[in-house]
Amino acid sequence: MGANNYGVVIPDANIDFTINVLVVADFGAAGQRCIALSTIVFVSNSKPWEEKLLKCAKVLKVSVGTEPDADLGSVISKQIYGSTFHKQATQ
Repeated sequence: MGANNYGVVIPDANIDFTINVLVVADFGAAGQRCIALSTIVFVSNSKPWEEKLLKCAKVLKVSVGTEPDADLGSVISKQIYGSTFHKQATQ
């Protein structure tokens, strides 16, 4: 699972709309979708985009995934975290 998925931003893209799409594509589902965005290619100057993306990322609320206002939540349960499977997978 998990190919490299690229987002290509062309010079005349609507910055506000595109920023929202990039944030959802990258951070949506905590990056656990096999189609999650892994790379953004800017056809022109990326500096104004970088600043806006960083600003959006900084305001995302990371919390328990069951909280209604959480943007990002846990991708592992307590049961799996303490399991033999998790210990083997992280060695």
